[in-house]
Amino acid sequence: MRANRKLLIPCLFLVPLLVAGCAEEQVVPERPRLVLAMKLGDPSTFEDRWVPGRAKATRELDLSFRVGGRMIARPVNVGDELKKGDLVAQLDPTDYEVELQNAEGNRDEAKAKQTAAQSHLNRQLRIRKEDPGAISRASIERAREARDKAKANIKALEAAVSDAKNRLQRTTLTAPFASTVVAKFAEAFEDVQANQNIVRLVDTSKIEFLVNIPERDISIIAEVTNIRVQIDAFPGVEIPAQIKEIGTEASQTTRTYPVTLIMDQPEGYTVLPGMAGRTTGDVTGDPTGVIVPLSAVFTEEGGSQAALQGQVDASLSPAERPTFVWVVDEADLTVKQRTVVPDVITARGMRLKEGVKTGEWIVTAGVYSLAEGQKVRISQQRQE
Repeated sequence: MRANRKLLIPCLFLVPLLVAGCAEEQVVPERPRLVLAMKLGDPSTFEDRWVPGRAKATRELDLSFRVGGRMIARPVNVGDELKKGDLVAQLDPTDYEVELQNAEGNRDEAKAKQTAAQSHLNRQLRIRKEDPGAISRASIERAREARDKAKANIKALEAAVSDAKNRLQRTTLTAPFASTVVAKFAEAFEDVQANQNIVRLVDTSKIEFLVNIPERDISIIAEVTNIRVQIDAFPGVEIPAQIKEIGTEASQTTRTYPVTLIMDQPEGYTVLPGMAGRTTGDVTGDPTGVIVPLSAVFTEEGGSQAALQGQVDASLSPAERPTFVWVVDEADLTVKQRTVVPDVITARGMRLKEGVKTGEWIVTAGVYSLAEGQKVRISQQRQE
């Protein structure tokens, strides 16, 4: 029994070594890290490519009365072109005219009372001046108080007259700008409520065109010139347009950015809101001046591998310290730290002078948690 114990003890020491050896042989490969990334746009791929979009009004407004009543006229119909100030609809003004007349009558009556009160005060002051004992001071104060009260009453009634005039004016609905009627919600001789929609107007003097630009191209969109729009309803007609607004937030589902163009109505045609079409343009400027999101750029002191390896030169100012991005190698889906040269920060990100090329993939989020050569998976579908 004692001999068996002597044999058992060495075996117990060997078990952990055997287990450790097995663990070393069964190393589980690291799962590739999921990263947000974007493919840098190439100006040459944007040219001669048409992007679909849809027309929208620069201004759209539902018109309504601010007072209620019976609508006795609505001389406009869908499709009518209106000038600023044109009549759109009219309420029966009778009740509001009576209201104004009553307010003016009350004001005029108050003015007459105020005039009489002032005359009474003046007479009392004159008598007291001629004969101080004939009129008491208290009597004069009462006359002055009556005059002041009449003045205050007039101010309130003047406000009532002004309000009645405004209500009467609001029985007439006119076009606030040159526009087109695109919808009607009430007919003549209906009783309508205050703020009930009567017609919808759109400003068609200029028209907007909304397109969605892929993430890979948004960095060069500001360089696009000679923009043309073709509306499907008018084949062969190219309408010059300009960029009005570039969205700064991508759609979570399509990873595209909204870009709004604006254009004049083409001669002989009327582009209406909702019409489908497409747009294209030419790209000018330095194609190496790529704009990337600020979240894609980092410095040594922010936590890059160079910093972790103690390679930061403390004598350099923040502006002089090297700047990097993570470039995704498409061959083996690993990330490599690349030094870049910043130019300026724009509303859409940082413009880089050099360091990256169009067509390359760069990581746009979580840059401080990556390591050189780390395997990754790109979270968006690649757009070739």
